[in-house]
Amino acid sequence: MLLVLAPAVCVLAGIGVSEITSKMFESMKNSFVESQEAQEQEFSPEEPEIKEVKENDKKKPAKKPKKPAQQKGAQPKSQQKSRVPFILALFLVGIITHSTFTYVCHSVHVASEAYSSPSVVLAGRRPDGSKQIIDDFRESYDWL
Repeated sequence: MLLVLAPAVCVLAGIGVSEITSKMFESMKNSFVESQEAQEQEFSPEEPEIKEVKENDKKKPAKKPKKPAQQKGAQPKSQQKSRVPFILALFLVGIITHSTFTYVCHSVHVASEAYSSPSVVLAGRRPDGSKQIIDDFRESYDWL
């Protein structure tokens, strides 16, 4: 079962991690953009949009500034998507990154231990506890 299902589980886990991290990065980007917009609004005084347009020598009344919910790209609060707070998104991305790097380092260490000293001579124990050296591989190579 492990050999058959391992590739499918790896693909599904990769898709899940990808979706979670993309949502977290999107949420972090949105909160960063919002904070940048808030800083720009703090430093730039708002000037009301009062412009008079002459048409056929008649003056139209000045336009009123739009409300924040009516501006381009703004959505009413009922239609806005909920997003994850910046700190939580950063924490989740950090945990996923740390887990991934830890797993890779562990896998490299285990593989290096397993493949560092290949041997064609195996040692075993007899039922009475004495040591037995099995060198069938070496003898077969010698015969070849």
